[in-house]
Amino acid sequence: MHIYQHALLHWSFNNDNVEGKKFVTLNEICTINGGVTKGKNLTGKKTIELPYLRVANVQDGYLNLTEIKTIKVIPSDKEKYRLIHGDILYPEGDDRG
Repeated sequence: MHIYQHALLHWSFNNDNVEGKKFVTLNEICTINGGVTKGKNLTGKKTIELPYLRVANVQDGYLNLTEIKTIKVIPSDKEKYRLIHGDILYPEGDDRG
């Protein structure tokens, strides 16, 4: 990282007021939801299988949908995990698998 980029990041995260604008946390302006937990024990529960986005699908500026995997979820969770227009997708980690 260039020294100026580092300085800008440091300054940005250590000042809560820039030109009269106050920084806020994301949860103050939107709803934050986590994704499906892989490996969750669903034994004995009714499930449905749905496609899901992996970190490997999320590229710089676009979604690579050439390989879509599926995951089992409880039917009542289907709407909770659905992406809709306007959602911001923030993938965790860098597992390309």
